[in-house]
Amino acid sequence: MNTPSLTTPENSPADRLRGTPPSIWSDALLAALPYVLIGLAQGVPLVFSASELSDSASPPISIISGVFFALLILSLPVSFLLARAQNWPLWSASWVPLWALGVILFEEWARGWLTGKNTWFSLMDFLMVVVFPPVIAYGLVRVARAGRLKGILAALPIMLVAWVITNEFVPDAPEGIVSLSSWLVAGIIALLIVRSQRLDLALLSVIGLMLVSGWAHTWNGIYLGGMLPFSEPAPTPAAVFRAFVPLFSFVCAIGLGPQLAQALRELGLRGGLHEGLPAYRLSLGGIFLLILTALFYIHAQVNGGSAHTLWPTPDPVARLGAYPAVLWLSVIGLGFYVAGFILVFRAARQASRLPGRLPLVLLLFSLPGVPFTLFLASSSLGASQALNPPILGYILGPSWVALAISTILLWEHRVSRAGLLPH
Repeated sequence: MNTPSLTTPENSPADRLRGTPPSIWSDALLAALPYVLIGLAQGVPLVFSASELSDSASPPISIISGVFFALLILSLPVSFLLARAQNWPLWSASWVPLWALGVILFEEWARGWLTGKNTWFSLMDFLMVVVFPPVIAYGLVRVARAGRLKGILAALPIMLVAWVITNEFVPDAPEGIVSLSSWLVAGIIALLIVRSQRLDLALLSVIGLMLVSGWAHTWNGIYLGGMLPFSEPAPTPAAVFRAFVPLFSFVCAIGLGPQLAQALRELGLRGGLHEGLPAYRLSLGGIFLLILTALFYIHAQVNGGSAHTLWPTPDPVARLGAYPAVLWLSVIGLGFYVAGFILVFRAARQASRLPGRLPLVLLLFSLPGVPFTLFLASSSLGASQALNPPILGYILGPSWVALAISTILLWEHRVSRAGLLPH
């Protein structure tokens, strides 16, 4: 029986963009531009507003802030049209989150201007915690299908924005310095990614930036921004570490999760369009259900959800606390994931396209870590009760980051370079 061709209208648009020719400096600069513009628009006014010579309401600061913000807004349609004319090159991935944000803000502004009402802020809490994260995750998975480097570039600005929650009450000067430096370094990293087009360099440089920038953001939050938990007697480096590590794992999952999902999709493609891909969707659907479950748990905890539990038992079941359905939804989501993974494995084995045991085992245990990092970070994200003992976040979180990076690089080495998938 002939195996159907893997190159179909369903996957060929993404697959044909997976390989990109060597970039030129103009592409690299275009990839770095959004990070520079965001850093200037956000960081420079904060730094200058804290100066003894001026304040945030002074005319020079207002003009500078307005100019940078106007440049950022005007760059969105220009970059979109240019990327479309060039058939969505690698540099365009850096702009994807900004385009999406621009559309959302324009829609909300238009609604308020036409109706005189703005429903955004009344729903912001629910949207930010429950709705936006899975939508963003799905968007990043779609971008990663067009190329692993594109997925990393698209995830990088979202990963940086995630640290903002630690600096909500930090004074302008330290917040502006950390923000400006982080975005400028991110621009340099984006430039290097486009120039080198090396996956290992991209992953390690992005994770390194999250390590340094995340520590600086968390330090500001603990020492200057009122992020210190009530359990800590005073701001200390140890307190910064305890707040930083779970959040670091969660932020890294934003960038690493779509890469792992792409590896699962490649395994599904090995099993064929009629068996492998449907099984891949079932397995990935289980991961999304786990993510949504974790977000509902955090939302219920942050908003003081009911404290009753599924069973009147001690830890760890009692720590599910605010959302009794969390346990059952987690079991269902994990069941979907495992069942789909088994079906993907069987389809690929029948087609004699398995990549080897080690990549499969690593992938099997890496993907569930994406939603698990949300549970690990629940205390740092403001949940009233931590689902897990704190020591788990300090050990399992960084261990999962290392495991995920190893899985992605090994998969890229053994699968993508083997030439067994369509391009």
